[in-house]
Amino acid sequence: MEDSYRWKNPWNIFAITYPACFSLGIYPYDLLSLTLSAFAEEIFFRAYMMRKYGNFTVSLMFALPHFLIYQNLQSLLTFFPSLFFGFLYKKTNSLIFVSLIHLYSNLVYRNFTFLHLWI
Repeated sequence: MEDSYRWKNPWNIFAITYPACFSLGIYPYDLLSLTLSAFAEEIFFRAYMMRKYGNFTVSLMFALPHFLIYQNLQSLLTFFPSLFFGFLYKKTNSLIFVSLIHLYSNLVYRNFTFLHLWI
């Protein structure tokens, strides 16, 4: 079956991401930092760890460093997006696609956190 939305072609999503971010006022350094961290996490947790462990276990392992770094219970909620990222990785078999979805979730979280500071 042909993928009519071209989900497996990450460049279709990539071409939309960066101009949209610049129009929202997200600076190139921030965008690069978020992109590299999302890609690095996905390489380790999806491409490497999911070969050895299941999605549930990897999602627990994904939430643990977030908890240790930020030391609040809210950081444990990263378990749920991680389950979704693992599901997408198994469905699409595309690390770039999952990394872009991870980037989007980081951008949404960052923007909501930023808005909360100003309200």
